[in-house]
Amino acid sequence: MKRATRRLEKIYRRSRLDADREAWRRQFSAQRQLYQMKFTSYWSATINDCRENPQKLCRTVNAIMKAPAQRTSAKFTANDFAEFFPTKVRHIRDSTATYPPPVIQPHPCPPLTAFDPVTELEVQRILATCPTTSSALDPIPSWLLKQLSHLFIPVICNLCNLSLQSGISLHPIHVLLYYLG
Repeated sequence: MKRATRRLEKIYRRSRLDADREAWRRQFSAQRQLYQMKFTSYWSATINDCRENPQKLCRTVNAIMKAPAQRTSAKFTANDFAEFFPTKVRHIRDSTATYPPPVIQPHPCPPLTAFDPVTELEVQRILATCPTTSSALDPIPSWLLKQLSHLFIPVICNLCNLSLQSGISLHPIHVLLYYLG
């Protein structure tokens, strides 16, 4: 039952179709009903088995009705937490103090003086592979950017190329002024 529910959930998450979602929800509901039925039948049978022994019946009912015991963890204070990381860093520094400093070899890197211009096809490919997650800080939701990509691709392409040519990270307002001016 769980395997079938997970399989239908995966199908829905890939397709995002309403029919697949409905099939997954029906299967999930059937799974919950099965669990509830098994839970009820187990405890009914357990109580029926204790019918002749009142002491055992009382313990069983108490086990059903009583909330599980809370496990208590070690009592740490905020000061203990605040001291943990500085202590750990101090311990690492003390244990490595006798070692010589690492030798870092310089890596020759050619200067970046020339860039190939970005093409609209590259921008389109990058937008297509971006996840459609957004943040409240985004000026435009990514799903809207993807949906209207045919309008934004030339702007993004020019923004990237102007930035590469000038060596300055351009703000979208600069690009807008460039197009208007």
